[in-house]
Amino acid sequence: MKLIWMMGIFVMMLGMNANGIAQSNGALMDALQMQQTIERVLAVEPRRRDAKTIDWYMMKMDEKGNWPDIDYANKRRASWTPMDHTQRLKDMGLAYYHMKSNDPKREILKQKIILGIDRWLEMKLESPNWWHNQIGVPQGFALAGLCLGEALPDQTRKQMVSLLKKHVRIGMTGANKVWLSQNVVLRGLLEGNASDVKAGINSITDEIFVSRKEGIQPDMSFHQHGPILMSNSYGLAFLSTNLRFMQIVEGTANAFSPEKKAILTDLLLDGTGLMTFKNQTTPATMGRGSSRRNTLQRNLAGYYRQLLACDPPRRDELEYALKVLEDKQPYPAINRMYFASDFMIHQQPDWHLAIKLFSNRTYNSDGPVNSEGLENGYMSHGSAFLQRGGHEYLNLAGVWDWQYLPGTTVAVSPTYQGQLKKHNGSNIAGGVSDQTVGTLGFTLNLDGLHADLAWFCFDDRYVVLGSSLKHDRNLPIVTTLEQCHLKTKVFAPDTLGKPKALADEVTGKLTDTNWLWHDQVLYVNQGNSITCLGSRKQTGNWGRINITYKDTPEDQASVFRAWLEHTDGQFAYTVFPNVSVENAANLAASTQVQVVSQTETALAVYHRDQRLGMAICLEPTTVQFNDQWTVAVDQPVALVLRDLGEKTARISLSSLTQMDQEVVLTVNGQSQTIALPQGQQAGQAVALHWD
Repeated sequence: MKLIWMMGIFVMMLGMNANGIAQSNGALMDALQMQQTIERVLAVEPRRRDAKTIDWYMMKMDEKGNWPDIDYANKRRASWTPMDHTQRLKDMGLAYYHMKSNDPKREILKQKIILGIDRWLEMKLESPNWWHNQIGVPQGFALAGLCLGEALPDQTRKQMVSLLKKHVRIGMTGANKVWLSQNVVLRGLLEGNASDVKAGINSITDEIFVSRKEGIQPDMSFHQHGPILMSNSYGLAFLSTNLRFMQIVEGTANAFSPEKKAILTDLLLDGTGLMTFKNQTTPATMGRGSSRRNTLQRNLAGYYRQLLACDPPRRDELEYALKVLEDKQPYPAINRMYFASDFMIHQQPDWHLAIKLFSNRTYNSDGPVNSEGLENGYMSHGSAFLQRGGHEYLNLAGVWDWQYLPGTTVAVSPTYQGQLKKHNGSNIAGGVSDQTVGTLGFTLNLDGLHADLAWFCFDDRYVVLGSSLKHDRNLPIVTTLEQCHLKTKVFAPDTLGKPKALADEVTGKLTDTNWLWHDQVLYVNQGNSITCLGSRKQTGNWGRINITYKDTPEDQASVFRAWLEHTDGQFAYTVFPNVSVENAANLAASTQVQVVSQTETALAVYHRDQRLGMAICLEPTTVQFNDQWTVAVDQPVALVLRDLGEKTARISLSSLTQMDQEVVLTVNGQSQTIALPQGQQAGQAVALHWD
């Protein structure tokens, strides 16, 4: 019956287009191919509702086809509740499609779906937000119709197609374009219009390209709404839709080319996949999505399986990554710099660090689109989210003090002053990785705050340096060590330097404390800044950061919030993940990593045991790592020097301005001119062997 129905639609379509529809290989797209495409679309569409929920939808739908619990008069841009109507129809449609033909509920379910579709067509509702009208509603609506197949009345089908033609057309960029193109495919399948199907699929694949415009970046980060890191919001939607359609058309004339598969593989392995650790992503990769509940949870196993089903490149790496997610292999130690996004990932088998900066090339955050992410203005002030697999930040955004985001350096005031979608006033920002360790840094110059900041990531710790800190209006400047869920008691040194659990009432300035320990993480204050500790109980309201939750009650959580209050224009601290409290005092006294420069020209450290030096050179300068290695540069660069012995070294460096064509590197008095990557690759690292 499905094939007969599809052939009927196809015959009508040919009557309108006597020339037929050519596929990429010149063959006509026939009724069988169209029906196979529909079946593939419905086979890969996830079923998110169980039988009990579907029964509830059926029971609660009234005689008109409405649900009493849906506010059909809602006019909110961010969370437009009438769209729930079409999403429920999609869920019911998928249940119907997969239901056995002799199931006694099937006929009743079909009638309910048709009633709900007709009611939606009758109401003619439109959202104040274009996204619901052109993407969200059409996607669910079209899938509901496709699930019914020949059981969908002809008149209802025609009205559905007419509504979809009103709202759905290919346009825009990045994830938005892919979503719109997907809906053109669905509309074409519903109507039996092979031309639309082909155009939609072509548009989806055409958007798989690398550039410094919106979409996939050369470093495999993802931008949307301008130069804003969106890898785990729009980027994830882009990846999800492309992988789904890659699977749908695999083995057909419309199959994705090897080049397109390679880009998607790189995007998952080197981008989105590295920004997720133990099924949790980092807020800095989500734009305004960080202000939504439950959005930090990410299980990417299905994405790897979809790629592996489609003859991808880098198969061994994909298979290993999938085993990691299945807890069959450890997370690999890797460091990666995302030069197009001013962002670094530093991953070890048992911890994960994500650091976000910004420059005059990138924005600090998404704008207040749909009144979401309203306090994201400091997200790129050096946010450093440390994850160990304990859901450290899950659903904590509602009670966060957004002037104290983990890692950030901020001039605090009695009321929140952060601004959204702003460029940094400096072009000095970037970093370099040698794949296992890395450093990044920037000059922060915004809203009267000036600071030079740098991070140095090793296998067992990371070191943070700041210099030249000042504020034009003399506001107090703080750097937040952490603001996460409180998991254990907080420890600090007693008068003998031994660990002592602090009472929950102990808050404020801890003037005689140079380290704190919480939940297997040690924070060591190595400068003259004052260590401070916040209240263990924090309250807040999600509506403060996202209008979707405007009328929700206040939230409360147990929180560990610690920061440094700066006194002399500079600071230094080290964080040791996965440390027992018994070892805290010994590690706090460690001198393995030495600060070798903390000036207005360079921030640099040297690890004696690993013979490893790292520097953020903010201007032409000279850095002496030890008595064997002195490095000078004539341009702002990030640099990693690994001593290989016998007066040889491996050096990796990158431009901090992304404007310089070359840098003169002088090592121990010997100079060499190094060509720097240009164009799309500006900011990428250059590696060389020095002897």
